[in-house]
Amino acid sequence: WIYDMYGTSSKSMWTVFELTFSGCWPSYVRTLVEEVSIFYAFFFATYVVAVNFALFRIITALFLKDSMAAAAADAQVALAYKERQAQNLSTKMIRFFEATDTSGMGLLTREQFSTVMENPEVK
Repeated sequence: WIYDMYGTSSKSMWTVFELTFSGCWPSYVRTLVEEVSIFYAFFFATYVVAVNFALFRIITALFLKDSMAAAAADAQVALAYKERQAQNLSTKMIRFFEATDTSGMGLLTREQFSTVMENPEVK
């Protein structure tokens, strides 16, 4: 069994590939630990922990990158929407004051304002 799994460099690379990506690494390692040396347990435990940690970190980094890009795009859309709202409000306010300034002086008196506020459409 040991020669079949680890006898040549190509066989050992294939076995390491299988134990990395198949998830059944204990079946590939148990015979080495029990019949050859306990020190293989330290090697393979370190290897599995390091590979799993690296894979989880890479996957997490990819998800985080995508999430941050989506959040940045959402923030830009929200900012553009707020700017359009502010511009629309500014335009409406300018039109309102131009319509209520009957004297043409560029000022709105209290009487003009009170007269406009009595209009039900303005309220």
